[in-house]
Amino acid sequence: MKKPDELIELLEHLKEEDLDSTVQLGNNPKAVVYIGEKSFNLGGKDCSALLNTPETVEQFAEALGDTSDMSFEFHNMDLEDDVIATLEEYFSTVDEV
Repeated sequence: MKKPDELIELLEHLKEEDLDSTVQLGNNPKAVVYIGEKSFNLGGKDCSALLNTPETVEQFAEALGDTSDMSFEFHNMDLEDDVIATLEEYFSTVDEV
């Protein structure tokens, strides 16, 4: 599944802002958003932009629409506690792998 257009637009906007990110990336970082049987991946640069602050997570969720039936999983990255708490508000499950 490809990324929704609204998410692509948000990523372009956030990357233009070029803010320092709080996301600590390890080797081969990624996140996976599961929507029913489908999913899409986010690479490290996308995660650095989308998962930087609770506010960017809120914008991320808004770009996806109704996230209540979506799951989120992140690999090889450290996120701030308030960012994880915000993800948990929007997604049905949030897992660190």
